[in-house]
Amino acid sequence: MKKLISAAVVLFALTEFLCGCAAIEPEKRAYPLAFSVDYRDDAYEVIYAAANLAGSTGQEKQEGGQQSEGRQPLVFSGTDFGQIQERYDESQEYYLDLGHVQAILFSRRLLHRPKEYEETLLYLQNQEILGQNARVFVCDEPAEVIAAAESTGISFGEFISGMYENRPDQDKPRALELGELYQEFYNYHTIPSFPELSADDGSIVLHSGV
Repeated sequence: MKKLISAAVVLFALTEFLCGCAAIEPEKRAYPLAFSVDYRDDAYEVIYAAANLAGSTGQEKQEGGQQSEGRQPLVFSGTDFGQIQERYDESQEYYLDLGHVQAILFSRRLLHRPKEYEETLLYLQNQEILGQNARVFVCDEPAEVIAAAESTGISFGEFISGMYENRPDQDKPRALELGELYQEFYNYHTIPSFPELSADDGSIVLHSGV
């Protein structure tokens, strides 16, 4: 009998450990629709662009007609992605859920550093909840591009999705998806041609692959 009880306790503990993140309520999660990865000053810099939930649900205005504000992009730096995750957990109340990411923005600096680029891909692959159909882009300054999108009142991820979904195919560059990056790197050790984003006078411009 004691053995059965002990086994049940172990099984319960193991189940709680394996399913811990699944047990977190939706309202206690942060859902970035996009994020960027840069490398500067010997450290990674990640910016998480959260969804504007008020705008998405048509609740942009609060009482008195004042405009409600979505969550501001969150910026974290670290020598590796584990340290970035630690700094997120230390300062944020919500669990980070990457299951709804629509766009990932790499800096050109990162692409020019093979070791750091590979480490970034390994980190992304280990995030099993992150979909391989997320669109990927390159730019010179991720913070400027994300700020330009956020100034429109919608999240960066929603803005980029709209640039693709609301245009005829002939008016937009071919999308590059995260799964293609994995295939190019691990099968051929190459970096594919990225669609490029830039912030010109506060507006986002989408260019053909570079």
